[in-house]
Amino acid sequence: MKDSLEQYNILFKTIIKLFPISEKDRYGRENIKNMAEKAKMRGGMPIRCLDIAAGGGTDLLNIRNVIGIDKTELYALEAYRPNVDKLRKNRINVRQVNIERDRFPLADGSMDIIVANQILEHCKELWWIFSEMSRVLKPGGYAIIGVPNLASLHCRAMLLIGRQPTCIETHGPHIRGFTYKDLRYFIEDGGYFEVAERKGSGFYSIIPGLSGIMARLFPGAAVNMTLLVRRTDKPGLFIENLLNCRYETNFYNGRSEEDFIS
Repeated sequence: MKDSLEQYNILFKTIIKLFPISEKDRYGRENIKNMAEKAKMRGGMPIRCLDIAAGGGTDLLNIRNVIGIDKTELYALEAYRPNVDKLRKNRINVRQVNIERDRFPLADGSMDIIVANQILEHCKELWWIFSEMSRVLKPGGYAIIGVPNLASLHCRAMLLIGRQPTCIETHGPHIRGFTYKDLRYFIEDGGYFEVAERKGSGFYSIIPGLSGIMARLFPGAAVNMTLLVRRTDKPGLFIENLLNCRYETNFYNGRSEEDFIS
């Protein structure tokens, strides 16, 4: 049995090496840039854009390039000190916080665009994160969310042969897996957000150069999915959705440890 599993691992790693996906496609960089350009507010005021868990700031810098350096104010939340230093060198306003426990250090309704790219799959406290997003995002503003696609073609193939999908391996960094319909159901719960657009990026293809075309034609089977999400005019915070639930797992609701939902 062990030898059989090892053979599957070797086969899959060989496929990845033979048909690689670029970093740009794997993380949906072009989709995020294009969605930000589409979502920008009109008028004379600079666009305020926040990236939560911004890494080195790649997506923010792409947004600055497409919208204009004099038309953007860039903000970032990041916990890893070397990335904080990189963001500051690129003239990005950065705060070092834990997005799963800390209140975002930003005023209510102060952001036009929020980017959360390749971070939600690492997080348990989604209700808290989306609640803070619902607080700091302007009504009519947009969140751009990028996550690995659990329903990608290669993940479906791995499940078919009884293997764990690579985007949510137990021996790996991800603790959540997302399909489009399930993630949309979560995001739109309570009416605080509505999904305006979905795009896919990355596709393991036997024909070089076909990856981008396949991801556009079949976004539901692409390696990565990117959602453009509008903040509605509904008052209140997304955390209300959690307060109405009773789960057998503790989730942070912004209150004291004794007030966790369980």
